[in-house]
Amino acid sequence: MQSERMQKLLRWGGYLALAFFSFIIFFYQTFPYRRLFEAFSTPFQRQAKLRVQMKSLSPYYLTGVSIQGLNLQRLAPKGIAEINVPQVQARLSILPLIWGSLSASFSAELANGELSGSFSRSRKNQITAQANLEGIQLALLGPTTGRMLKNPNAKPLLEILFAPVFGTLKGNVEIDLVPPEKKSPSGKGKKKVRRFRSNRNGPFDLIRSTGNFKILLRNFSIGPGYFSAGPMGELPVPRLSLGTLNIQAKMDKGIVEFKTFRAFGGDVDLKITGKLQLNNTFRYSIFRGEVHLKIEKDFVKSLKPDSLFKIALSGLPSPKPDGYVKYRIYYPLYRRPDAKPL
Repeated sequence: MQSERMQKLLRWGGYLALAFFSFIIFFYQTFPYRRLFEAFSTPFQRQAKLRVQMKSLSPYYLTGVSIQGLNLQRLAPKGIAEINVPQVQARLSILPLIWGSLSASFSAELANGELSGSFSRSRKNQITAQANLEGIQLALLGPTTGRMLKNPNAKPLLEILFAPVFGTLKGNVEIDLVPPEKKSPSGKGKKKVRRFRSNRNGPFDLIRSTGNFKILLRNFSIGPGYFSAGPMGELPVPRLSLGTLNIQAKMDKGIVEFKTFRAFGGDVDLKITGKLQLNNTFRYSIFRGEVHLKIEKDFVKSLKPDSLFKIALSGLPSPKPDGYVKYRIYYPLYRRPDAKPL
């Protein structure tokens, strides 16, 4: 009797397990991912004035999604800025949800390279993000033919925003963003610190946030093309080779310190040293430092006599014995920089 009862229990348990497993599989395969994506992305597209399209959206493992043919477009003064991402995969971790936090990882094919990383948000709304970039070609950040999605004005992103830009990018970015401190209900507590035009209502406190940045750009060049100079219109930009650009910086206690900022091996040898004093309203941050600039003579000779670029170079002070033109820079980001020759 007991063996028959046990067999019935096992049989019904097997039926229930099969039904539950089948329900999960059917739910997983038929879940309306596209409708959910459109519901969440539509308000963002309207607010950012961004158009988002994709070829397909499908599940990725149990808690992830895979997007094929992601396309981002935005109107710009010089046309339509567009980025094409052949494939994006993102996956949400389940265990952190139990403790009220959020954690996800992602990877994407981008401009013949790869972008991967992770993102997490704690219960206290502190955000930690990490990204790795490998082999990303700047010239391919957008359509190469200018005719994606029937938009004849579509051009690569950096060409729209600046001028034609070329180079292969790799690097690593790590950043911890801290939310603003809550004010004491009684008005008592820590002494108030007055910050220059600080945005206390912003989502993050840049003064207390930290981060590390390492960027390496090889075969870096700009132009030929036209650079948008606001009221001055578009200024012609000759082809300028910057060779290898190496940037390493650390953010801590409201200061971004540039440990390395060097471009070498091209038409220009550039060195920048200094610190960026952050403000919670970023446009009121201030850079203080020095710029050392050496321009190759062959590049100057290659410029046309009436070139605006050559005319601007003729206004530089005489170089030092080591060949560099040196400036001390004071640059509040909300206005033009103040440069004094050294």
